[in-house]
Amino acid sequence: LVNAEAEAEMLHRFGEEPLLAHQNIFIDEAVFQPLPGASREFDAVLNAKMSPFKRHALAKDVPNLAIIGFDDPLLRGTRHEGYPSSVREALSGATFVNDLVAAPGQMIPRVEVNRWLNRAAVGLMLSAAEGGNFASTEYLLAGLPVVSTASIGGRDRYFDPLDCIVCEADPRLIADAVGALKE
Repeated sequence: LVNAEAEAEMLHRFGEEPLLAHQNIFIDEAVFQPLPGASREFDAVLNAKMSPFKRHALAKDVPNLAIIGFDDPLLRGTRHEGYPSSVREALSGATFVNDLVAAPGQMIPRVEVNRWLNRAAVGLMLSAAEGGNFASTEYLLAGLPVVSTASIGGRDRYFDPLDCIVCEADPRLIADAVGALKE
């Protein structure tokens, strides 16, 4: 099973018969959905664990930002151990949702994540490379348009130009794209 056509083509070249079946087909549509009467308090939300490959700092020019993301325990004892602190410092004006509603190092229940997604106007995807990425589809199911940087790994499988802008990894361009989708 693969998330992206490029992955399928690569495996096919090695004699395998891959099946394009994106991991996000398993997201529960009963959990991630628009909530009636939700107030869009935040310009954007970034649902991404506190790990360097998620490139949080690219959201530095988004004026009213919510961040959902637990401190990645795999960073402990590595050269990236201070990454969560550096994100909190660089994005000091952001609302760090996990700090408000979860114990340190804990993920937020999916129903609660959906409530916070519904409080934002736009969802952000800022990594350059990763797998299918659940948050990208969770945003769409919750009714949010998406601003994404160019990436590999398949998260763009369900993107449509009507509800997604893919832009360069530049904080100003990302903030401008958020503004455009809010309008």
